[in-house]
Amino acid sequence: MAIRCRLLDLELVMFDKFKEEREIQGYLRAISDADRTKAAVAIRALGTRREPQALEPIMQALKDENKDVRNAAIWALGEYSVKQAVEPLVRKLKDTDSDVRANAAKILGEYRNTNDVPLEGLILSLQDANPFARAVAARTLGKWGKHAAVEPLINCLADPEPEVRKVVAKALKRLGEPSWNNLIFGTPNDFIQLGASRDSRMEPLLLKLMHGSNWRMQIAAAQGLARMNNPKVLPVLLKALGHKSPEVRTAAAQAMGTLGSKYAPFAMDPLLLAMEDENEGVRQAVVSALDKLDAAK
Repeated sequence: MAIRCRLLDLELVMFDKFKEEREIQGYLRAISDADRTKAAVAIRALGTRREPQALEPIMQALKDENKDVRNAAIWALGEYSVKQAVEPLVRKLKDTDSDVRANAAKILGEYRNTNDVPLEGLILSLQDANPFARAVAARTLGKWGKHAAVEPLINCLADPEPEVRKVVAKALKRLGEPSWNNLIFGTPNDFIQLGASRDSRMEPLLLKLMHGSNWRMQIAAAQGLARMNNPKVLPVLLKALGHKSPEVRTAAAQAMGTLGSKYAPFAMDPLLLAMEDENEGVRQAVVSALDKLDAAK
């Protein structure tokens, strides 16, 4: 009786094993199915099992034309977390789809052995068009504690996305640069604070923002550069005094009031003309700016 029970148990084990093998083979065939949704599901199922024979087909799926299949392959390779998948994943940091790039950065950031992943790939992601990819890369670089990432992260402190700036500042804090975390709060005032730091590395970052298309950021960047006594702010501020938005005109007048005595002669006449502005808030900002420039003489 005992022998029969053991045989039955063995048969059940073998049946389950054969059943699982059939499922695995079915999933492997499904990777090539014309229905790419089915292929993506199969790749995820194989990734969950970390099936050795599926590793190569999954890496090949990173080249698939369908972005959902590529994303599934990235997720599955994250389950394997093996060294041979690193290089294909790094290549996905340059994928044409922003979600694929972001997911590749996220999976690479989860690798336990940080020496397996080249820093250059994640540093490249700091410049990605997708803000999520930039934030993931910054968070990972901070978590890994690699000092070589400090300068690339500093170059991202003026990122146009508030959440990215905050992640970058926190990453720098973990890398031994805590002062930036006290300046960045995810508001336009961040750019003013960066200028007030008088750190020369902030000048090219703020200049780039100042010549962008977002007026809010342009003015904040100009205010930051004004704190650095940079003459390149004048053309932007003078143009902003004639902007259709009273909020922009107000901010421009306020920034001009911080220019100091060196640039006062160039700012006084435009501000005097702005005294005729139709908006009371703008006029009050102009009066305040004129008083500050007069006191700075």
